[in-house]
Amino acid sequence: MVPRLLAPGLVVLDLRVERVGVVQEAGCETVWLRPRSGGREWEARAEDLRVAGT
Repeated sequence: MVPRLLAPGLVVLDLRVERVGVVQEAGCETVWLRPRSGGREWEARAEDLRVAGT
């Protein structure tokens, strides 16, 4: 399931890099994620994200 609303704080799985992250900011097609335990942000495509745990 691709999240329709990528609100800050949502925990998602980035399928491209196989990492779980927390949404920091979302644009039209680009989403900025940060690891749950903190660390460096990375950029992901919205189409590559799934809500974690589903």
